Amino acid sequence: MNNTKQIYELFDMIKACKKKPKKIFLQLPEGLKTKAIEIIDALHDYDVILSGDTCYGACDLRINEAVQAGCDLIVHIGHSQFPKKKIESKIPVIYYPWKFDVQLDEKTRQKLLDCFTKIPEWRIGLVTSIQHLDLMPEISELLNKLNKKTVIVGYVLGCWTDNVEKNEDKVDAFLFIGTGRFHVSGIKTERPLYFFDLENMTLTDMSEEIFKQEKIKLAKIANVMEAKSFAILVSSKPGQLNINDIEKIRKIIEKQGKKSYIILLDEINNTKLLGIKVDAFINLACPRISEDRFDKPIVNAVDFLTIFGDKNNERKILKH
Repeated sequence: MNNTKQIYELFDMIKACKKKPKKIFLQLPEGLKTKAIEIIDALHDYDVILSGDTCYGACDLRINEAVQAGCDLIVHIGHSQFPKKKIESKIPVIYYPWKFDVQLDEKTRQKLLDCFTKIPEWRIGLVTSIQHLDLMPEISELLNKLNKKTVIVGYVLGCWTDNVEKNEDKVDAFLFIGTGRFHVSGIKTERPLYFFDLENMTLTDMSEEIFKQEKIKLAKIANVMEAKSFAILVSSKPGQLNINDIEKIRKIIEKQGKKSYIILLDEINNTKLLGIKVDAFINLACPRISEDRFDKPIVNAVDFLTIFGDKNNERKILKH
């Protein structure tokens, strides 16, 4: 894939900064780190420091590290800024999503058509990650050839799916086009959800996977309800930092005669929590963390508040 267009666009964005940067702090997700040296070479007018840490999304800005390194601009590649949330930063941030310029040849178009014939619904909502957004009009055109009515819903992030939720009444099913399952597995909808993997050229009905996820979630909730002590997990990542619900959660736990502790982490995973002697975890960081493997039950704060804050909701969930 030719990266010249993306690099030129990025270079123009940097040149357009009100204050010309001297030293740039560069962040890339793991899937784009193979392009890091090419990007640094292209930005030869600037000193560039590449962040070697894993970058999980727009929420994961390494502001303190950039400041400590004496940088005056963060260039965050592979993600877009949160639609409804601005992260406060001591230095300017440029977000560049790095859209993929996917060209569909005739053989690929026919493969897509063959797969799309397996979708029985008529009104199809097209969803994708921001990298593949420019491909949606062509996908829409193919579906129209099958007499489907399409709605280009837009993109989703791992923890932001508002574009899906606000279009549920307009479609009979959603079709996610992209690579990997991270984005599509974060979509929660009552409509049928299909996933077309651009790498494997396969169509998957996500209904069974969603049902399994729901069963796992309900099992975790049942275990958490039996816990006597909790660790409330708070992230230091600027886009995940959420302290507003801490006191609300702690009061609910205290009313039940149980104990709670607050743990602040940069990266939340099972290994870092192995020595913490509590019965369960309440996650106040990225909601996708609770889908990882932990030795102890873990639920997201929103689920905890729904269950313990409202007994009617608790009964509804347990009957699900």
